[in-house]
Amino acid sequence: MSENTRKLFVIDTNVLLYDKESIHAFPGNDVIIPIIVLDELDRFKDKTGVIGESARYVNRFLDDLRSKGNLHEGVKLENNDQTIRVELEGFDNIPNFLDR
Repeated sequence: MSENTRKLFVIDTNVLLYDKESIHAFPGNDVIIPIIVLDELDRFKDKTGVIGESARYVNRFLDDLRSKGNLHEGVKLENNDQTIRVELEGFDNIPNFLDR
């Protein structure tokens, strides 16, 4: 595998709630966050404790990224060559046993 090979990671709500810093953990790669994950994060942002803190942190971080570009097209993080994109489509056909 060459050094220029980028990987694509789809991040789940649980990952972001478990570790708020996980959104930064994919240097040199592309991260996709399904739009449903943002909806789910909104449900947790009013909670107390680590879960609520993580939800608020990720929401603020993504809000800040919006000032640098279109999240639906992807925004490149300057410090680690990571791209974050919010995906609006393509996650509708999740099998029932994987659905919330």
